[in-house]
Amino acid sequence: MNIRSSPYEGKEPVSNRYEIIDWLRGLAILLVVIRHVQLRIPFEKMDVLMNWPEQLLSAIFVSGNEGVRIFFVISGFLITMNSLNRYSDLRHLDARKFYVLRFARIAPCLIGLLIILTAFHFWGVKGFIINSKFSYFETLFSALTFHLNWLEGQKGYLPPAWDVLWSLSVEEVFYFAFPLVCLISRNKTIIYTVLVALIIVGPLNRRGLEGNRIWQSKAYLSCMDSIAVGCLFALISHQKNLSTLSVHCFSFLGALLVGFILLIKRDPSFDVLAEIYVFKTILSVGVGLLLISAVRQKLIPTLQRLLSPLALYGRLSYEVYLTHVFVVIGAIRLHKAYDVNLNDSLIWLFGVVIVSGLLGYLVHRFCSEPMNLWIRKKYSPMHSVNAPN
Repeated sequence: MNIRSSPYEGKEPVSNRYEIIDWLRGLAILLVVIRHVQLRIPFEKMDVLMNWPEQLLSAIFVSGNEGVRIFFVISGFLITMNSLNRYSDLRHLDARKFYVLRFARIAPCLIGLLIILTAFHFWGVKGFIINSKFSYFETLFSALTFHLNWLEGQKGYLPPAWDVLWSLSVEEVFYFAFPLVCLISRNKTIIYTVLVALIIVGPLNRRGLEGNRIWQSKAYLSCMDSIAVGCLFALISHQKNLSTLSVHCFSFLGALLVGFILLIKRDPSFDVLAEIYVFKTILSVGVGLLLISAVRQKLIPTLQRLLSPLALYGRLSYEVYLTHVFVVIGAIRLHKAYDVNLNDSLIWLFGVVIVSGLLGYLVHRFCSEPMNLWIRKKYSPMHSVNAPN
């Protein structure tokens, strides 16, 4: 890897992307897509995988929630970093511009998805009909006002294509409050204190909600520790000159923590960590360390080329995340219709990953990105690096 000079030179955001961040996004969305297919096809029971270590199978096939956590950390890191690049100090943040940029990135794809989900619901398309525990209007309202996670915590799971919106609810509530906290803070200590408090409260909240599994995993305070880790690490990283050795140490330690959590999260030997609900916080810290090094180094050209498909997948991660369930549902129906043998099912997983990427590209190319650019150009001409999920 080649070490970059500090990316924080001046107040204007730089125009290049950080390929390692796109790589991490690609890994995160792959974990989500694979998990959603695995819920319907138990790949780990295939003959060819029967002798693989259980921890490795768990890391590959049962890490969807960890993928969402990686998204949370990246989102917090990039939004804070971009804000620091523009204003140098979060206390000078332009709240109006911040909200415009969030709306430009989130709204076009979200509104398009909700229109399609509404049509499928009223047309009675199997797999997209909101069940009797919910009304259509309360579900739509919860998606538009970012409390769908709370609705599921109270009433149970929605159909999968609606369910993916729970994480958006967590993120957008955090980012509604983010500029307000920055602007009312008289000194940086308050901002740091709020972020550290969220990190501490995360595992405590997860432990306190043990009786409600859905709300335990999707509650605002159960998830915001990961976003807060991303924000905090961006603040710590800002305008800090790190030696080559330090950057490599951060990369190694971050990769070690991420790999450790993905591999041992279901291992009974580490039940003590599970009981205090710190797995997700440790994972978030690992991702945060990788992000500090990611903005200071480049992959060698050969590795860049090898990982370019994953980086492209990462750049499309928001669109893939919102739309991949359509591909998953269609593939599973075909899988059942043709009564595909389990041992021949791995090709279906590859197919879902590829088609989900193509669908995400089409949505990005013809919907979300044109609208994103139009809104930014009209209401906020300054663009940001690695637009967050």
